[in-house]
Amino acid sequence: MYLTLPPPLLPLKRCTELWFEDCGLIVRAEDTLFRISGAQLAAHSAVFADMRGLKQPEDAEHMDGCPVVRLPDPAGEVEVFFKALFDPGFFTEYPALTNYRTLEGILSLSHKYEVPVLKKRALIHLGNAFQHYNPSKPRLTPSSIGQRPLDVHVLPNIIALCHQIDAPWIFVPACYQYCQTASAADIVRGYTDMSGSNQVLAPDVQIALHSAKTRLHTEKMAEFMDFILADGAGIAKCHNLDGFHACPGIRGRFRSATDLAKGQRLPGQMSAYLATWKIKGICGPCRTALERGAVAAEAKLNKDIPSLFGFQDRDELEKRRIQALE
Repeated sequence: MYLTLPPPLLPLKRCTELWFEDCGLIVRAEDTLFRISGAQLAAHSAVFADMRGLKQPEDAEHMDGCPVVRLPDPAGEVEVFFKALFDPGFFTEYPALTNYRTLEGILSLSHKYEVPVLKKRALIHLGNAFQHYNPSKPRLTPSSIGQRPLDVHVLPNIIALCHQIDAPWIFVPACYQYCQTASAADIVRGYTDMSGSNQVLAPDVQIALHSAKTRLHTEKMAEFMDFILADGAGIAKCHNLDGFHACPGIRGRFRSATDLAKGQRLPGQMSAYLATWKIKGICGPCRTALERGAVAAEAKLNKDIPSLFGFQDRDELEKRRIQALE
């Protein structure tokens, strides 16, 4: 006979920065205690306001004469969320600098506990770390949470969070960026949350990522590279049409070389690859045609990216962004 032992009790610790002796509510998250003002918390959050209005049972938990509210959220998230609520200088508006872990906790709990001011502020910070209109090029607006592109290890966290809170204008470029670096195993493996636990992406998100990654490597890559052999203005005005070193041959060999490279690169990365090529011997009109073709191909790809993840177009993403930040 085997006995199942209860999990060991965690030694409780106070968050000294959020322990106010003159306040009358103690909040517990995991092993961490916070002593704060219930009235101020209710003033910020509709959810906590409703909780405060409920009649407390006679056997409700108390500590130091204060009622204790237990939250199921990671202590790290609760700490940054409360700091953002009670310390005006902790999480200020964009472009003030912050970091992703702080932003993740605040955005997750401000959505869950309905604190719209903090949620909008966090969405603006996170949105400016990505490119709304052109996911393959950096925006001119600075990122407040680190250099672009963001560390690949936080991308699945961002994808999961934006899927949960319905922020598609961030979800789409995060997914696209993740597809450029993640393997199929990475997508299935998931991510680590703020409590250190492993989490997996929602099944529909995993399917969207696998599908998009496959289409980017095949269908979209072929569409993207077609400009190299297109019969555009370059061929019509070509100065070098005859012989092995003629422009058509050079363009054909260039196309073959990009086929060899595309297994390691997605279309959005190919523009940087193309810029490194020195196509010796190609005439001026053909070079101009290639440059214009690359720009047009990239614009076409960027237009198609939202549809890879279940959204109509960039206009839909922008509309959703404006609605969320009103």
